[in-house]
Amino acid sequence: MESNFGSFQGSQESEHDSDSDAESVCSDSASHLPQLVAEPSFKVFVRKIPLSVTKDDMESHLRSLGLSDHVRNITLYHDKSKKPKGCGYIEFSPPDVGRNAISALNSSLLKGMHKIEAREYREETKKPSPRKEKLSPSPSDGESCSVHVSAHEGRLPSSIEDSHLRAHFWEFESCLDKAYITRDRITKQTKGYAFVVFKSKQVAESVVERLNCSTLHGCKLKLSLATKKHKGTPSPQKCLASQACLPHAVSVTQPITPLLPQCIPPPEHSTTILCLSNLSPELDRESIVTLCEGGVTDFKVVHADSKTKTVNVTFSSYASSKKTLDKLNGKVFLRHTVCASFVQPLPMPQQPKSPRAAMNLIYPVKVTQLPATVSEEHLSKIFSQAGRIVTSKVFQTANRYALINYSCESEADKAVSMFHGKPIIDGRIINVSKREPSTMNVHPPSTEPQLQAVTVQVSNLNPNMQVHEHWKCLTETFSAYKSATVKDVCPPTAHVEFSDATEANSAVECLNKSVVGGSLVSVQLNPAESYMYPVKVTQLAASLDESSIRHIFSEAGEIIECKVFSTTNRYALVNFKSEPEAENAVRMFHQKVIDGMAVNVSKRSPRPRNTEAQPSPPQAVTVEVSNLNPKMQIHEHWKCLTDLFSAYKSA
Repeated sequence: MESNFGSFQGSQESEHDSDSDAESVCSDSASHLPQLVAEPSFKVFVRKIPLSVTKDDMESHLRSLGLSDHVRNITLYHDKSKKPKGCGYIEFSPPDVGRNAISALNSSLLKGMHKIEAREYREETKKPSPRKEKLSPSPSDGESCSVHVSAHEGRLPSSIEDSHLRAHFWEFESCLDKAYITRDRITKQTKGYAFVVFKSKQVAESVVERLNCSTLHGCKLKLSLATKKHKGTPSPQKCLASQACLPHAVSVTQPITPLLPQCIPPPEHSTTILCLSNLSPELDRESIVTLCEGGVTDFKVVHADSKTKTVNVTFSSYASSKKTLDKLNGKVFLRHTVCASFVQPLPMPQQPKSPRAAMNLIYPVKVTQLPATVSEEHLSKIFSQAGRIVTSKVFQTANRYALINYSCESEADKAVSMFHGKPIIDGRIINVSKREPSTMNVHPPSTEPQLQAVTVQVSNLNPNMQVHEHWKCLTETFSAYKSATVKDVCPPTAHVEFSDATEANSAVECLNKSVVGGSLVSVQLNPAESYMYPVKVTQLAASLDESSIRHIFSEAGEIIECKVFSTTNRYALVNFKSEPEAENAVRMFHQKVIDGMAVNVSKRSPRPRNTEAQPSPPQAVTVEVSNLNPKMQIHEHWKCLTDLFSAYKSA
């Protein structure tokens, strides 16, 4: 026993983390034991070792277990500063003894009080920690590729889980390896971004191209290919921050180069706008203009708080803005690293338009804040004072507006100067703004009859499937029909719209009583009478009830259903039999005073008519849980409450 461990006690305790170092220690310590070296060995990895435990303590513990005669080597891991890590491995010979030693070590107490854990030594334990590898390297076409998922503004909502990510990328489910939300190792709270791993780079690129700027749980997503962040290479911001030790300007050897669009620079006299962000709040207008390379024509503060300031500076020429960009970008002023970039991509040189194309241009102006009483004829008569009007149209939306198209640009400019901000119509101040020129349609309208859209109703859907799963199954089922589009899915029914009535009839004949998503569905034509066309009425007087609203709006057409919703902002939904009647109601009653209140009337999208009376949806009820343990953290409370209310599906 003493001969086996004599080399351990006499040698200097300088263990290393690598396997090569551990093997060297083994060879030095057991050089006088040829019978053990010749035999195969078995390594047992041990963790949760107290930091105060030494090799002598481990030797005594193994002696008490009767394993000391079969020990070849003991290695305890230390970091670079020679501090113990609390883990290591023990090498046994023969291997059968090492395998039996695992259960003996797990059931024993070190020094009579510390429980340690032992298992078979694996090579994976020596690999770097996964959290040190920030992102996977840019893969080749045959390797897997990660997509970075973040929010356009702020962070991803905490309500988004891994399952929600998988459901959002269901179209690429066959090529999806995993999707996960990044969380803090201790608090388990989300960090505000996620990663989705696909089997190839081509799939990842198509995902970014197709689903970038899509919406998940009300959050607009920003997708980009994940690239490797090499270890030991600090970011440019950290490099600049390390040099920000003086209160005044400090030159930087490698400034940040902005990503400018790859296009031809504009002429020297063209106006450009430069955005200067991360400025010190101590810099005022004069100081910032002084830092620029001349040619400043306008200055606008975009954002300012107690920490940073962002401004847009307009230059009279591209040359002066480019000099300012090269001078300020990446430099440190008053301990703030300035980031300079062009606000908009540099314009490409435009080709001269042909005379024929110039003849077909119209110059529109948009008129907003219109009174409800003004008509298109009245509006055209007023705005004809500025020039010849080609066309004019009033749009009946929630915010009523009009577009008036002039034949030349000077007439559109004259209309803006004459009528913008003036009480021209019924004493109400209107807003008039110029829009980009557009091409006038000189071709006569087609005499061919347009195909009427036909809707097919799919009922008896599988109630155990999610909405996105129904959507995927229906899309695959109707993919053989080119004019088919899944319009809405509301289990147990869904609606598919066909632009060709012939294909709709064929789909009904082929797919009726077929299996979709594991359920026998019914496919039938949805008649036009099964739809109703609602209008929403807001800013209602308290004296108006359903009967009075039905009586007033019946002047516009036949009403199928009328209902008043008594919420914080009281409103009503009036459902008409046809779409022209709903449009007529908007024209007649929008901004009309009813019982002393000017009501707002806006059109909503058609929805299927309820043939059977459906129960009203249950009202949400909030339960307050008080007297929580003040010694627990928020995430601990959250976990306990989730487990407590897990038996209630609606909680």
